[in-house]
Amino acid sequence: MLPLVWLAVLPLVVSVVLVLAPSILLGLPLTFLLKNRQRESASAYILVGAFGGFLVPIAILLLAGATEGYVTALLGAVSGAVTGRTWWTSAREPEVSHGD
Repeated sequence: MLPLVWLAVLPLVVSVVLVLAPSILLGLPLTFLLKNRQRESASAYILVGAFGGFLVPIAILLLAGATEGYVTALLGAVSGAVTGRTWWTSAREPEVSHGD
């Protein structure tokens, strides 16, 4: 029973490590930098997310000494772009109309 539970939980564990850690390590400094320079935009977050998402699988494969599998960087780029867009959307303060 326990091995079946582990098989069910393992993808979640792996995805948290592969998505959450780079999101925080890249996203927080990027947000700080862009806010301080008043350069925040959806495209900035999406482009950096795509670039970071492209590099993470390549770095992991290089560290592992893999000779193939680099096409996963394309999936990483798409995932990074979606994460960047989500980061941009969730970081915005709600626009409230005061009915002046």
